Amino acid sequence: METTVRDGIDTMTPESAMFIYATEMIAEYYSSISLANRSVLTVTGSGDQMLNGYFLGAAEVTCFDINERAALFADLKIHALRILPYEKFLLFFGSTYNDATFDFSLYQRFRSSLRDDSRIFFDKLYDSTTPEKFLCTGFFRDRSFLTIPISEVNHYLRDEKSYKRMQRILHRVEPKFIICDIWNLPLHLENNTFDVVNLSNILDYFID
Repeated sequence: METTVRDGIDTMTPESAMFIYATEMIAEYYSSISLANRSVLTVTGSGDQMLNGYFLGAAEVTCFDINERAALFADLKIHALRILPYEKFLLFFGSTYNDATFDFSLYQRFRSSLRDDSRIFFDKLYDSTTPEKFLCTGFFRDRSFLTIPISEVNHYLRDEKSYKRMQRILHRVEPKFIICDIWNLPLHLENNTFDVVNLSNILDYFID
C-alpha cells in the first residue's frame, strides 16, 4: 500500500535512520496515565517508549516498527543499560541529542550480550567507520536542534538512582519486538489485547 508523506517529514522504511533518544515528552504523558501492571503496545522508535513504560510499572511491553534498525538499536540500548554504569551510558549514547561517542571500548563490554542480528549490524558499523563519525554516516537521525534535556524526556535518565532502578527492572523483563508497518500490525498480534497503545506520531506520516 502506498503512503503519502507530509511535507517536512522523512519517509519511514525498513532501513530508516535510527533515533538515539525519543523526541517526544514521554515522561510527561506516560505519567498522566496509569501503566502499573498493564500491557503496553508501543512504537519502538529509540527504545525509550518501551523503557519508560517498564519504568512506570508496565507488566509487559510489545514494540513494533517498520524500521528493522529500530529493534536493533533498542537491543543495543537495553544491553548497554543492563551492564554500563550511569555515567558510561551517558558517555556512550550522549547526555544531549548530539554528543554520543559510541565508544568502542564500552561497546565491547556488552557486545556479547546482544542478539546475533544486533551484534552483526553494529560490528559492521564499527568496521566501516570510526565511532566519532557515526553521527555523520546517515545511520542516525540528526536531532541536534533539540535542546531539551534528555533527563526531562526519560524517567530512567533523571538521576543515577532512577537509572539503577531501570537496570533492576530490565533484569526481569524481556520486551517483544515486531517488525511491520501499521497496516499489517494486527496480523502479528495473534488476537492479543493491550491496556495502552502508543502510536507516537505515526499518523503524521500519512495523508488521507
